[in-house]
Amino acid sequence: MLNSDDLARDAVIDLVLFEARMSPDGRLLQYARSRLRTFWLRQGFTMFGAAVVGVLADMQLGLGLALLALFGEVFDLMLLRRIVWRLEADRCDGRNRLMVLLGAVVQSSTIGACVAITWHMIPIQETRFFAAIFLASAGINAGLARSMCRPAANLRLTVYLATGFTLMAMDLRHADLARSRDYGFFAAGFVLLIYVALHLIRMTERNYQHR
Repeated sequence: MLNSDDLARDAVIDLVLFEARMSPDGRLLQYARSRLRTFWLRQGFTMFGAAVVGVLADMQLGLGLALLALFGEVFDLMLLRRIVWRLEADRCDGRNRLMVLLGAVVQSSTIGACVAITWHMIPIQETRFFAAIFLASAGINAGLARSMCRPAANLRLTVYLATGFTLMAMDLRHADLARSRDYGFFAAGFVLLIYVALHLIRMTERNYQHR
């Protein structure tokens, strides 16, 4: 049986480990490792979207979108690997933290570009619905990391929100779409989808803080 001294020592060790995990460097390390661990899962999601475009619209366009998205993901991956190495070696500084933000901006911008290309280059109304769902899904994935690295998550969310609202604003410049009842339902549904996604992200963050 453990005596009181052993229990006290274990409690101190657990507290030290917990404080290390919840420190700024600890949360950043969790974020980087999580992004690295789920790299292939995200690629499956992205390749599914590219395959849908390739099969239902244009194969070359689908391939181009896949390569564009992969560029952003690999760029982010390389920076995150460097961050993990430097954090584990206790050599992380402010410049390395900026690299995390750079990776987030580049990766989210390539996804936003893929959505914009799909939205405007495929002359099928339903394509906008598919692109909107894809964009919201990417936003949810990014937002779930706010508890670990809020600046990077917020940058991704900003890029995705700006992409979505810019695309809708460009659509509404066309009189036929602006007066279309079908597009009105789509626009209202897209706004509702954004609200639900942000609410889900906020609830997840609150649950994390509570634990």
